[in-house]
Amino acid sequence: MTKESEGFFTSLPLVSDFNQILANDNYRELPQDWDVFATDVANSTSAIESGDYKAVNILGAGSITAALNAADGAELPYCFGGDGAIICAPPQFSTEIEHALAQLVALSTRAYGLQLRAGRVPVSAVKNLGKAIFVSRFGVSEFFSQAVFTGGGIELAEKLIKESGSSGPFAIKVQNNDSPPNLEGLECRWQDIPSPHEETVCLLVKATGETEPDSTTYRRLLSKIEECYGKGKQCHPVPQKYLRLALSANQLKYENTIRKNQPSLSWPPGLAGLRLITIFGGLLMKFNISLGGTNWGRYREDVANSTDVRKFDDMYRQVLSGTRASREELTAFLDAERMSGKLVYGVHASDRALMTCVIFDRSSRHTHFVDAADGGYALAGKQLKEQLAAAGGA
Repeated sequence: MTKESEGFFTSLPLVSDFNQILANDNYRELPQDWDVFATDVANSTSAIESGDYKAVNILGAGSITAALNAADGAELPYCFGGDGAIICAPPQFSTEIEHALAQLVALSTRAYGLQLRAGRVPVSAVKNLGKAIFVSRFGVSEFFSQAVFTGGGIELAEKLIKESGSSGPFAIKVQNNDSPPNLEGLECRWQDIPSPHEETVCLLVKATGETEPDSTTYRRLLSKIEECYGKGKQCHPVPQKYLRLALSANQLKYENTIRKNQPSLSWPPGLAGLRLITIFGGLLMKFNISLGGTNWGRYREDVANSTDVRKFDDMYRQVLSGTRASREELTAFLDAERMSGKLVYGVHASDRALMTCVIFDRSSRHTHFVDAADGGYALAGKQLKEQLAAAGGA
């Protein structure tokens, strides 16, 4: 491992204003001895049709959880994509992460009947193919700093992994054993969050760079989103007052399935045990109790503030709450930009959001991944790919 690899992500300057992610001087190139890991659920459409999109989300979040646990809890750059994830890691963790993701691939079929694809691409291979991976760090909250990627290398790595299928040079091979990955910290204990307005919308936008610099396109996009939806909390899809703990078997079954396949997470046992610890947490919040270093009275606020509702990984991603009129105005703008050759996009609207959580320490290190229900990022991504293909892209 080179010196530049040591503490790479945590040494990046912390950007507090999301608009500043468009400034090139906030990025550093990912070290050449690192690897890019990517996962995605190949048959997510069937899960959407059967009303099980939450299982798709938990495998996306589970990819990140398994990788971070395999890396001994190190701070690594990653991005949740709804039906998968991207994780970047230095060489000392790569073998263990590959093993953990292979275990997760096997678990996805055994536990959820879903086909999770996983792969590993050396950053040096991306570089040799003419792309780079630049990383910045956006401070979402005091508990969560989020990786931001540009340079085209992440997109290329994902493409190489998908083209590898299950047996190609970049594919992570399935392991023929029932040993599960370490998914400690992966939780799913919140009800679906109804939109504070009419809709919860998943938005994906990729600048094409055909007629102007990408940064110009994205700056205009951010301005238009603010014009249509408002700033910050005005369009936030997960306000704290809408957060309700899940107690029904149908709501808790996704985490319970993980617990059944994870011996270290089996106490208290079964669905009843999961309900018990959820109820206990609810009481701590209700009565504003501090316990175990956590101020439970402000925990809902901490959760809402530590969500990944907007991000950038060679394309812009955001989950928004707003009116149908706001979406129609934004879509009209996007259509005009697309016809001008500036971008391609995908939009999916639902009436609620889904949230899947990775919690290593409730007082200092927890992240909450947000998607729109009924297909969210997966269906928005499908629309974007169709537009990209129609435009002659990959």
